[in-house]
Amino acid sequence: MTNILLIHSDQHRFDCVGVNQSYVSSGPGRLVRTPHLDRLAREGVNFSHAFTPIPVCTPARASLATGTWPSHHQSWVIPNTCGYVPAPDRLPNIYRLLSDHGYDVGHVGKYHRELTGTPADHGASAFFPEEEYDRWRQSLGVVPRPMTNGFWGEPDPIEDHQSRIAWGGRTDDPSDTRSAGTSSSIFSSLGSERTSSAECAV
Repeated sequence: MTNILLIHSDQHRFDCVGVNQSYVSSGPGRLVRTPHLDRLAREGVNFSHAFTPIPVCTPARASLATGTWPSHHQSWVIPNTCGYVPAPDRLPNIYRLLSDHGYDVGHVGKYHRELTGTPADHGASAFFPEEEYDRWRQSLGVVPRPMTNGFWGEPDPIEDHQSRIAWGGRTDDPSDTRSAGTSSSIFSSLGSERTSSAECAV
Protein backbone atom coordinates (compact mmCIF):
# COMPACT_ATOMS: atom_id res chain seq x y z
CA MET A 1 0.00 0.00 0.00
CA THR A 2 1.25 3.50 -0.81
CA ASN A 3 1.44 6.06 1.97
CA ILE A 4 -0.66 9.17 1.44
CA LEU A 5 0.18 12.55 2.94
CA LEU A 6 -2.39 15.20 2.08
CA ILE A 7 -1.23 18.72 2.96
CA HIS A 8 -3.94 21.32 2.60
CA SER A 9 -3.14 24.97 3.30
CA ASP A 10 -6.26 26.82 4.38
CA GLN A 11 -7.61 29.53 2.07
CA HIS A 12 -4.36 29.79 0.13
CA ARG A 13 -4.80 31.64 -3.16
CA PHE A 14 -2.90 30.47 -6.23
CA ASP A 15 -0.97 33.74 -6.46
CA CYS A 16 0.01 33.58 -2.79
CA VAL A 17 2.51 30.76 -3.27
CA GLY A 18 6.03 31.87 -4.14
CA VAL A 19 6.58 29.26 -6.85
CA ASN A 20 3.64 30.70 -8.80
CA GLN A 21 5.09 34.21 -9.04
CA SER A 22 6.03 33.62 -12.65
CA TYR A 23 2.30 33.34 -13.48
CA VAL A 24 1.33 36.71 -12.02
CA SER A 25 2.59 40.16 -12.97
CA SER A 26 1.44 41.92 -9.80
CA GLY A 27 -0.43 41.39 -6.56
CA PRO A 28 0.36 39.62 -3.29
CA GLY A 29 2.06 36.70 -5.02
CA ARG A 30 4.98 38.98 -5.88
CA LEU A 31 5.67 39.50 -2.16
CA VAL A 32 4.99 36.07 -0.66
CA ARG A 33 7.79 33.71 0.32
CA THR A 34 6.67 30.10 0.81
CA PRO A 35 9.85 28.01 0.56
CA HIS A 36 8.38 24.76 1.87
CA LEU A 37 5.31 24.86 -0.37
CA ASP A 38 7.59 25.87 -3.26
CA ARG A 39 9.75 22.81 -2.70
CA LEU A 40 6.69 20.54 -2.64
CA ALA A 41 5.55 22.11 -5.92
CA ARG A 42 8.96 21.67 -7.54
CA GLU A 43 9.42 18.06 -6.41
CA GLY A 44 5.80 17.00 -6.83
CA VAL A 45 2.91 18.38 -8.85
CA ASN A 46 1.80 22.00 -9.06
CA PHE A 47 -1.68 22.24 -10.53
CA SER A 48 -1.85 25.58 -12.35
CA HIS A 49 -5.46 25.14 -13.49
CA ALA A 50 -7.18 23.62 -10.46
CA PHE A 51 -10.09 25.57 -9.03
CA THR A 52 -11.87 25.47 -5.71
CA PRO A 53 -15.53 24.40 -5.83
CA ILE A 54 -16.41 27.38 -3.60
CA PRO A 55 -14.36 30.32 -2.27
CA VAL A 56 -15.34 29.71 1.37
CA CYS A 57 -13.09 27.56 3.57
CA THR A 58 -15.46 25.16 5.38
CA PRO A 59 -17.59 24.28 2.33
CA ALA A 60 -14.42 23.85 0.24
CA ARG A 61 -13.03 21.40 2.79
CA ALA A 62 -16.41 19.63 2.89
CA SER A 63 -16.03 19.13 -0.87
CA LEU A 64 -12.51 17.81 -0.35
CA ALA A 65 -13.76 15.43 2.36
CA THR A 66 -16.78 14.14 0.42
CA GLY A 67 -15.76 14.53 -3.20
CA THR A 68 -18.99 16.40 -3.94
CA TRP A 69 -19.98 19.92 -4.98
CA PRO A 70 -21.46 22.29 -2.37
CA SER A 71 -24.75 22.03 -4.26
CA HIS A 72 -24.73 18.34 -3.29
CA HIS A 73 -23.36 18.41 0.27
CA GLN A 74 -25.31 21.64 1.04
CA SER A 75 -22.61 23.19 3.26
CA TRP A 76 -22.39 26.76 2.01
CA VAL A 77 -21.02 28.81 4.91
CA ILE A 78 -18.75 28.49 7.96
CA PRO A 79 -20.03 27.39 11.39
CA ASN A 80 -21.68 29.97 13.65
CA THR A 81 -23.15 31.83 10.69
CA CYS A 82 -26.71 31.84 9.40
CA GLY A 83 -27.44 28.78 7.29
CA TYR A 84 -24.50 26.63 8.36
CA VAL A 85 -24.93 22.86 8.08
CA PRO A 86 -22.22 20.19 7.91
CA ALA A 87 -22.07 17.79 4.99
CA PRO A 88 -24.58 14.96 5.65
CA ASP A 89 -23.43 11.60 7.01
CA ARG A 90 -25.04 9.75 4.07
CA LEU A 91 -22.22 10.96 1.78
CA PRO A 92 -18.97 9.00 1.49
CA ASN A 93 -15.98 10.75 3.02
CA ILE A 94 -12.21 10.46 2.73
CA TYR A 95 -11.73 9.27 6.31
CA ARG A 96 -14.15 6.37 6.02
CA LEU A 97 -13.08 5.38 2.50
CA LEU A 98 -9.38 5.21 3.38
CA SER A 99 -10.07 3.47 6.69
CA ASP A 100 -12.28 0.89 4.95
CA HIS A 101 -9.40 0.18 2.56
CA GLY A 102 -6.89 -0.61 5.29
CA TYR A 103 -5.30 2.77 5.96
CA ASP A 104 -4.63 4.19 9.41
CA VAL A 105 -6.06 7.66 8.96
CA GLY A 106 -5.01 10.68 10.97
CA HIS A 107 -5.99 14.32 10.82
CA VAL A 108 -3.70 17.02 12.20
CA GLY A 109 -4.71 20.66 12.26
CA LYS A 110 -7.62 22.64 10.90
CA TYR A 111 -11.07 21.09 11.17
CA HIS A 112 -14.07 23.40 11.16
CA ARG A 113 -17.00 20.98 11.35
CA GLU A 114 -17.06 20.16 7.65
CA LEU A 115 -18.77 16.91 8.70
CA THR A 116 -20.86 16.11 11.77
CA GLY A 117 -18.67 15.30 14.77
CA THR A 118 -14.92 15.00 14.26
CA PRO A 119 -12.72 13.01 11.87
CA ALA A 120 -12.48 10.36 14.60
CA ASP A 121 -16.25 9.84 14.25
CA HIS A 122 -15.77 9.04 10.56
CA GLY A 123 -12.92 6.56 10.57
CA ALA A 124 -9.81 8.51 11.58
CA SER A 125 -7.90 6.69 14.30
CA ALA A 126 -6.12 9.89 15.36
CA PHE A 127 -7.35 13.48 15.42
CA PHE A 128 -5.24 16.39 16.62
CA PRO A 129 -7.22 19.66 16.27
CA GLU A 130 -5.32 22.90 15.79
CA GLU A 131 -6.54 24.21 19.15
CA GLU A 132 -4.25 21.66 20.81
CA TYR A 133 -1.25 23.44 19.27
CA ASP A 134 -1.94 26.57 21.31
CA ARG A 135 -2.04 24.53 24.53
CA TRP A 136 1.22 22.75 23.57
CA ARG A 137 2.83 26.07 22.72
CA GLN A 138 1.77 27.51 26.08
CA SER A 139 3.23 24.45 27.87
CA LEU A 140 6.60 25.30 26.28
CA GLY A 141 6.40 28.82 27.71
CA VAL A 142 6.18 30.36 24.23
CA VAL A 143 4.26 33.61 23.92
CA PRO A 144 0.79 33.35 22.30
CA ARG A 145 0.55 33.77 18.55
CA PRO A 146 0.45 37.47 17.63
CA MET A 147 -2.99 38.49 16.36
CA THR A 148 -2.79 42.28 16.11
CA ASN A 149 -3.55 42.18 12.37
CA GLY A 150 -6.55 39.87 12.82
CA PHE A 151 -7.46 37.96 9.66
CA TRP A 152 -4.42 39.24 7.75
CA GLY A 153 -1.87 37.65 10.08
CA GLU A 154 1.72 38.62 10.76
CA PRO A 155 5.15 37.09 11.40
CA ASP A 156 5.29 34.78 14.41
CA PRO A 157 8.62 35.11 16.27
CA ILE A 158 9.15 31.42 17.03
CA GLU A 159 11.79 28.85 16.18
CA ASP A 160 11.09 25.96 13.80
CA HIS A 161 10.80 23.40 16.61
CA GLN A 162 8.00 25.51 18.16
CA SER A 163 5.91 25.72 15.00
CA ARG A 164 2.57 24.13 14.25
CA ILE A 165 4.33 21.82 11.79
CA ALA A 166 6.75 20.63 14.49
CA TRP A 167 3.82 20.08 16.85
CA GLY A 168 1.97 18.08 14.21
CA GLY A 169 4.95 15.83 13.55
CA ARG A 170 5.70 14.83 17.16
CA THR A 171 5.66 11.07 17.74
CA ASP A 172 8.35 10.28 20.29
CA ASP A 173 7.06 11.95 23.46
CA PRO A 174 5.12 9.61 25.78
CA SER A 175 3.47 12.62 27.39
CA ASP A 176 2.13 13.73 24.00
CA THR A 177 -1.45 14.80 24.63
CA ARG A 178 -2.43 16.09 21.19
CA SER A 179 -5.03 13.45 20.59
CA ALA A 180 -8.46 13.24 22.11
CA GLY A 181 -8.04 9.81 23.69
CA THR A 182 -6.03 8.28 20.83
CA SER A 183 -2.38 7.36 20.41
CA SER A 184 0.02 9.41 18.32
CA SER A 185 1.84 6.28 17.23
CA ILE A 186 -0.13 6.26 13.97
CA PHE A 187 2.34 8.76 12.54
CA SER A 188 5.35 6.62 13.34
CA SER A 189 3.95 3.53 11.61
CA LEU A 190 5.03 4.48 8.09
CA GLY A 191 6.41 1.42 6.38
CA SER A 192 4.46 -1.03 8.50
CA GLU A 193 1.71 -3.30 7.16
CA ARG A 194 -0.84 -0.55 7.57
CA THR A 195 -0.04 2.87 6.19
CA SER A 196 -0.74 6.36 7.35
CA SER A 197 -2.61 9.28 5.90
CA ALA A 198 -2.60 12.71 7.44
CA GLU A 199 -3.95 16.14 6.61
CA CYS A 200 -1.91 19.02 7.92
CA ALA A 201 -2.72 22.65 7.80
CA VAL A 202 0.53 24.41 6.91
